[in-house]
Amino acid sequence: MRPALSRTLPVRFVASLALALAAGCAHPQPPALPTPQSHVDSTAPIAADGPRLDPASIMKAIPDFPWVAAQQGEAGTVVVAVLCAADGPVTDAEVMEGSGSDRMDAAVLAAGFSHKWRCLPSLNPQAQPAQTGPTWITLRYAFKQGDRKDDPPAPPPPRLALGAHMDTDTVVQPPYPAEALPTEEYGDVPFTFLCGADGAVREARLTQPGPSVHPQLDAAVLAAARASGWRCHPAKHPGDRQPMDSWGFYRLSFPAPAGAGPAHGLKAEADGAQIDPTTLSHPDYTVDAARAGEEGEVIIDFLCGVNGRLGDFKIGQSSGHPRLDAAALAALRASQVRCVPGTSAEGRIRVTPGAYGMDFKLSPRAPQPGEPPVLDIRSLVNAPPAYPRGALDLKDQTTLTAAILCGPGGTLLDSALMESSGHPELDAAFMAATDSGLWRCLPAQLRATGQPVAAWTAFRQYFGRAADAPPPDDEPVGAAVDPASLVAPGQAPAVAIHSKKPKAWLRFWCDANGHILTPSLFRSSGDPHLDADLMAQAHAGKWRCLPYQQPGTHIPVAAWGFFPYSGPSPEGAPRP
Repeated sequence: MRPALSRTLPVRFVASLALALAAGCAHPQPPALPTPQSHVDSTAPIAADGPRLDPASIMKAIPDFPWVAAQQGEAGTVVVAVLCAADGPVTDAEVMEGSGSDRMDAAVLAAGFSHKWRCLPSLNPQAQPAQTGPTWITLRYAFKQGDRKDDPPAPPPPRLALGAHMDTDTVVQPPYPAEALPTEEYGDVPFTFLCGADGAVREARLTQPGPSVHPQLDAAVLAAARASGWRCHPAKHPGDRQPMDSWGFYRLSFPAPAGAGPAHGLKAEADGAQIDPTTLSHPDYTVDAARAGEEGEVIIDFLCGVNGRLGDFKIGQSSGHPRLDAAALAALRASQVRCVPGTSAEGRIRVTPGAYGMDFKLSPRAPQPGEPPVLDIRSLVNAPPAYPRGALDLKDQTTLTAAILCGPGGTLLDSALMESSGHPELDAAFMAATDSGLWRCLPAQLRATGQPVAAWTAFRQYFGRAADAPPPDDEPVGAAVDPASLVAPGQAPAVAIHSKKPKAWLRFWCDANGHILTPSLFRSSGDPHLDADLMAQAHAGKWRCLPYQQPGTHIPVAAWGFFPYSGPSPEGAPRP
């Protein structure tokens, strides 16, 4: 069993950057995304008598250029190490040298974890004894923006070759350092090494930037690699096949010390590591994944250090879609994410395993009787708002809140802007989309009969949220006034009334039990008598509300709602 989940974060397409909604609909049409290219370092494409990655298998799981990274003009090269099993499949992957973008690094990692990459035998198996166990090999994967035709090609930066691999027969696992016992460190220590042309390990460096989750283990491994006489097989020059100085990758693992707790991912702990939600960005759920209909839950296993840093990431459960796996990995690997470690039996803070689930849902579950209507998110994929391209260049986060009337047949009968984004172009484009007739909704149902019924609900859209921003802490919106409470006993509620009369708008707080609290006049109708009548009805205590359902868990939670009133009978109730 893996450690108990910190929590499962529901990831909805609507919470992604609003930038994604403009794909294919802004005017003029955006240029095609740059095509990523993958290649082993051309200066040393042949590993020293070891396996090599099958180019055909890369085509089965190509690391997609992350949509948001492409739109933000990011580019870079990821050096990745993959573990080739003796029978060919790639069973593990580690970032050896990052690109500077968590999204691009995670895209390559997710492809390596996909179980679709395979390795081929050495091109020169007679030169050295065959490797009988798993072997790490390296490659570079480049993400490039489209080059302008009038720009001369930039010369490649000088860099040492890749392709060396460790002679595992000479590697001696260093003893568990006594300095690591107080915090019970354990886990994997990945590192790169410089293999000289003479086959000696000359240098070793950690691959994970920043503070580590197990610094004492890291120090022990680096000291052993630099002073223990380990040997390696250098890469060979592609021209004369002479050995050359080259970099390789290796990883050593330390189990938890005896009596110190479970090994990583093997047993749940009551005090397992928890993610600090205020430091976690919302994962990307972008247009390409949405239009492909990709949904699923990703569970990421990790270790939490005593310093609150995360490391040793593994995909404990894949969604089945590398794009979603990459989005979850990128969110947790971001440098600002922090965790809260557990404690030992003696009360000492210790290195602690954890797991975090992210449930990517494109379309919400249909409301059950007694639940409010919801916007069908597939509408935003098939008919996204035509945001003006200049209006999307937002440096600050902003939101838009709209009220929508969902008819019993799933059509949007009416809509109104409740809270502006502060940008008229965004407001106009979003409201035009709600009036287009192309968006759909999932209607509310009467508690007693399950009959679909017209009801108002609210929807909030986020814009311009920075990649490293914490999740929004806004109070949720999405509650609805219960149509059944708007009529006298024995009357059947109206199911499709749509009035263009002046409306007085009520704003209310709906608690998890369906009680309307703190009703207030949000927007006047211009008629004092109508406004007063609305407030009298709202304070009479007869109206009930349909609580907002928390995405992913479908647990009723308190939330704000909006409701229009246009006469002696409220909007959505029978009229004489």
